[in-house]
Amino acid sequence: MRWAAAMLLLVSACSASGGESTTSAPLAGAGAALEGQASAESLTALLAEPLHTHRHPEIDAALQALAGADAVDSAASGTVARAEAPAAPRTAPDAAAPPADERAPAGAADAADTGTAPLLLAVDVPAFAPVPADVDGETLMDDRAELERFVLAHGPTATVVALKEVELATGRDCHDTAHEVGHIAWEHFGAAAFATVGHDCHAGALHGTIELMFAQRGTARLAQDVSAVCAGPNPFLVHQCLHGVGHGLMAWTSYELPEALGLCDLLPTAQNRDSCYGGVYMENGIGGVSGRMGHTTEYISTTDPHFPCNVLAEQYWPGCYFWQSSNLFYFGWSTDAVMEVCGEAAWNSTQACYMSTGRDLGSIHRDDPAVAAADCRLAATEERIAWCFQGAALSRFTEPANAPFSAQLCTLADRADGEFVADSCWEMLLRDAPHIFPDEPGLREFCDTIDIARRRQACHGKADA
Repeated sequence: MRWAAAMLLLVSACSASGGESTTSAPLAGAGAALEGQASAESLTALLAEPLHTHRHPEIDAALQALAGADAVDSAASGTVARAEAPAAPRTAPDAAAPPADERAPAGAADAADTGTAPLLLAVDVPAFAPVPADVDGETLMDDRAELERFVLAHGPTATVVALKEVELATGRDCHDTAHEVGHIAWEHFGAAAFATVGHDCHAGALHGTIELMFAQRGTARLAQDVSAVCAGPNPFLVHQCLHGVGHGLMAWTSYELPEALGLCDLLPTAQNRDSCYGGVYMENGIGGVSGRMGHTTEYISTTDPHFPCNVLAEQYWPGCYFWQSSNLFYFGWSTDAVMEVCGEAAWNSTQACYMSTGRDLGSIHRDDPAVAAADCRLAATEERIAWCFQGAALSRFTEPANAPFSAQLCTLADRADGEFVADSCWEMLLRDAPHIFPDEPGLREFCDTIDIARRRQACHGKADA
């Protein structure tokens, strides 16, 4: 159950016969991705030392200003407040943080002082051998050693394509395995991995690459690294890349949720921060439970359905509840019970919780939109059903191969749930369709598959815009 897609790169990996040759491929330029500019110098100075090994006094001060003093304990205790009262509301980073000259000594932003070299933006992309016709994609999903061998021989892009074929044929979600592809790609290719990871499996390989990059590289150059990796003109793909940043920050802070959220808070706009939060919460519930990065989380409860949302500051509640249903389903809660929890959610988080539930139902019932629709109707009120349909439709609407599910789901709403629910469902699809199908012929082909004439015409209107 994963969101994903991928950033745009100027080039992709070349498919060629095996050998040592490489192709030069500049990554997308820094600064194009973020809606506004964070101060690279201030972020570099602030994040010059890892939070999970020893903390910088300026980091404590900034995080306390951002998330409230109760969210950050002293370095001496090595713990973070978990069950105490919610932290005080965050002040915007540029208003809360002290001037740059009070944060760190002069020159702290330089690579020599941080000990971290700039992320190279022009890299050599390896050439890989063609993929044989008899690929056993299920073995790649089940055997990590075989997965690594395949990545090194045929490249990350070809690997996620093979994994995606398994998902389409069997219904097995390939996103988690694609995360491993990203780990392998960063381990072996470094920054070149970003030009080779491919877009399939909800961009799991991109998320995994970013995840391991931060786990190994740290955040001494957070602003520059994020700008370099997440550059691109497509806002949907930028969002997904920043979501991957959240995964990486959570892993790097050893699954200390408040610290990872505090790092997201240093991104320059609310939209950037929200995208990052999503990756943090998702990694908390998946990687934090599995221990795949060598640590487990203390921010999951099998008995309190509102934890950790109910111990975070108010501005974090919607983002937290937008992933909370995934934790509940993982621990065996029924759809009815999850819907009840959403009805109890914090005042500003009800919609997020029902959309989260819809997202998970869309993934669980990926082969049968009618079952997903029936489960969404358990939400009872028209407004809550609409939110659930929105989440279910968007759960699959992240790459062209999954788009038919979403169109079928919204068509079911047209036929059985009334105009309000149906309009809400289609609104989400038509909003994102130009990003999922960035070329006009692909978008028109998708539009032509829509049964209901007025919906089909509205979709073609997006292609004409």
